[in-house]
Amino acid sequence: MKIFKRHKLKIIFLILAVLILAVLNTKWGRAFLKTTTFLPGIVPNSPIETVNPFATKLVIKEVEFTSGGRTINADLWLPKKSGKFPAAVLHLGVDIDRKDQRAQRVANASARSGVATLVPNVPSLSQRRVLLETKEDMIAAFEYLKTRPEVIPEKLGFIAFCASGGLALVAAEDAQVNEKVAFCHHYFALISQTTKPHAIKMATAEESKLKIISEDL
Repeated sequence: MKIFKRHKLKIIFLILAVLILAVLNTKWGRAFLKTTTFLPGIVPNSPIETVNPFATKLVIKEVEFTSGGRTINADLWLPKKSGKFPAAVLHLGVDIDRKDQRAQRVANASARSGVATLVPNVPSLSQRRVLLETKEDMIAAFEYLKTRPEVIPEKLGFIAFCASGGLALVAAEDAQVNEKVAFCHHYFALISQTTKPHAIKMATAEESKLKIISEDL
């Protein structure tokens, strides 16, 4: 009887292992695995610590570019391996610069998941101000990232939180980059929806009505 139980447990574990491998061989299964290892890496004081044996080492480059005559300093987080990568401009909001531990935590998790991540110091946001030039700086960051030899130009976008989430939406809708933006992931974006389900209203000088790119508000 004990031998039978041992064989039964082995069979159950074998079936579970086959099912797990089958799931991980699907697109959504791989996405689930990436998510479970990514999220604890960006949550402050997370009680869960994940170890991803497949995570690559990183390279962090200090770079700069110009926007309207302003010099923008930024950190570019790259997976330390050959090839080109999807890429994103990352910003966490007002008064959070590239050396802030929170920004570095998210950039680290993003780059380890295989996304080249540019974290710019946007001058107006560092001064706790949201100006028309703030959108220009976000667009300039995107355009600079597109020129980098490490990235895949067709797979570029924004990852942004709080005030930067709304700004990323506005920047992504601008005619200069609209056709080039592959994604815009925004979290806790400071925007207000209009009565139109696919429109947002931002408090800019023109009070423009803009089409939503991500419908996860």
